[in-house]
Amino acid sequence: QTGCDSVCPNLGDCMVHVLGWICSVLAWQALRCAAAPEGCGPPYVAIIFGDDFVIGSQANFGRDLPTKGTTPPSILSVASPLNACSSLVGTIPAGAAVLVQRGHCSFQTKAAMVQQTGAAAMLVFNDQPGCFRMSSNDSLEAEVGLECISISQTDGQRLGDLVAEAPPDRDPPAVAFQLLELSPLDGGSLLLLVMAVGCVVGGGLWAGQDHLLQCQPISAQPAAGQRSHPTKEDISTITPKQAILFVVLSSTMLLLMFYFLNSVVFYVLVGLFCMASTQGLTVLLMALLEVTLPAHLQAGSMNLPFLGACPVTGVAATSMALPMVVVWAVFRQSSWAWILQDIMGIALMLMVLRTLRLGSLKVACILLPLLFCYDIFWVFISPLIFGSSVMVEVAEGGEAHEPLPMLLKVPWMSHPELGGYSMLGFGDIVLPGLLVVYTRRADLVFGLKLVQGYFMPCSIGYALGLVLTYAALWFSWFGDEGQPALLYLVPSTLGTVVGLAACRGQLRTMMGDLDKPSTDGVGSRGGEAAFMDAELSRTSEAGEGVEAGEQTALLPASHDRTR
Repeated sequence: QTGCDSVCPNLGDCMVHVLGWICSVLAWQALRCAAAPEGCGPPYVAIIFGDDFVIGSQANFGRDLPTKGTTPPSILSVASPLNACSSLVGTIPAGAAVLVQRGHCSFQTKAAMVQQTGAAAMLVFNDQPGCFRMSSNDSLEAEVGLECISISQTDGQRLGDLVAEAPPDRDPPAVAFQLLELSPLDGGSLLLLVMAVGCVVGGGLWAGQDHLLQCQPISAQPAAGQRSHPTKEDISTITPKQAILFVVLSSTMLLLMFYFLNSVVFYVLVGLFCMASTQGLTVLLMALLEVTLPAHLQAGSMNLPFLGACPVTGVAATSMALPMVVVWAVFRQSSWAWILQDIMGIALMLMVLRTLRLGSLKVACILLPLLFCYDIFWVFISPLIFGSSVMVEVAEGGEAHEPLPMLLKVPWMSHPELGGYSMLGFGDIVLPGLLVVYTRRADLVFGLKLVQGYFMPCSIGYALGLVLTYAALWFSWFGDEGQPALLYLVPSTLGTVVGLAACRGQLRTMMGDLDKPSTDGVGSRGGEAAFMDAELSRTSEAGEGVEAGEQTALLPASHDRTR
């Protein structure tokens, strides 16, 4: 038996159980990490004072800390001026650790001013809530002879108070540093992998059901006022020219954000994310309501001011989605806000995977290799041209000093005291996910069973690509900066599908348009028609329906199709 039913008898019920399990895991993790401090990035450093300590992040420039043991204590001093953008005044003991505030000048200037005093270390605390990791180019690394560590705003204020409140008749406070050795295996990374793989697999199965429903005769479509599958007008198919244009526009937008990303632009992007995720949540919640509400409620409608008759499921779903998005927007910097951000992100990505499609494997062979080069250039090569990694700078929020929300994030389970997160950008899920969705449609069109088709190998390849990405991060295969995930995901997914099709002698057919007749390679349209008839007959008898793609919920119930 081919299709979703071979994996789950009822796709809607499956989604309810899977989402319930994910929410339970997320809630458990939130309770465990609710008190986690503001997180920095690896390599992590323990800044020890007395019987207490705070966590910081070692910069990619300056003198390296010893890999074993603790450094000798250094007297803690506060820079004056605090931002260390000009020569320091006052007495700084030789070999001291100087506390400096971020902002107003470059890290290179701060390091030069502190180094002039004969200090041994520079502690830079954030001028915004949260932590960060200092980075710069190779020329700065050769010039700085200090141990350079970044800490959060809260920890910086705490160390500053320690100096200000020190009794004059006692020894001044001192700090020591110790690099923390962390295991590469973490439950947070595993949960992030499960969510990413689940998103592309769920998007593929859902888009496959949409594909089957689109082949039903009009008489078998859901009645007016009920949800219907997305029609051809709802779905955008990427062409080769659009694939090239997408990469060009993405590079242009990335460069513009690198130069102009400030607090205003950041909040505009946050607003756009809220709008899009509200739509995605509404679509997802309506699908869940369709399999949980009685039939008479699903077909019912409500009269709302200025909107007229609206589906009950649409009103209920929007009423749940909007408060969730508003709560996240207001409390997005709270330690538990990552749960809402992940739910919103998954809903948004599922909607994109259902409504944006690759027309053929040829388009994937154009789009994904271009994105492969795009990721490598903007992460590894751009520092040689622009002085720092454009991709990393934009992802960290630029002058806004707050990471962009277009990513999934999960706190570290094994080290919650560090406040660190495992993160994966939406692009690293959606872009390879388009190929996963394509393979699911191809399996349905060509009548291939799940274990004999391309969907399962492509999904496994995606999971293996993520494992390689984690390995590159933990073992610093290409340095300590963020890794371009598509460097590993494109070969593991596109390489798997192309190689498998070539071995089976089906590459020529896979390169053709799925929506056009084919008489060679994988199968014939006659075989497809028989396969479709069987699938549609079974789907019709079961009375199953799948929630529509990108649609607006609060529109009159009399519309057969809305956008």
